[in-house]
Amino acid sequence: MHHHGYAAVTVSTQSNPLFLRCQLHDNQKYGVEILQEGQGSYQDCEIFANGIDNVAITTGVHPISISAAYTKHSNME
Repeated sequence: MHHHGYAAVTVSTQSNPLFLRCQLHDNQKYGVEILQEGQGSYQDCEIFANGIDNVAITTGVHPISISAAYTKHSNME
């Protein structure tokens, strides 16, 4: 998922998605934004080159699982 105006993925309100072997990159703000008690598992995903941050997590979020995934710093410095 790429080149979205905000985030590739926004997880909220007690959602608990599973992402397998995905690429989340070149989005305007975030690769993944997790808020409002959102959860999720991101396995074998590549999360990189997003505008503000690759993963944004707010308060009230339960632990998430990111395995065999990598994030790189955004291109903005």
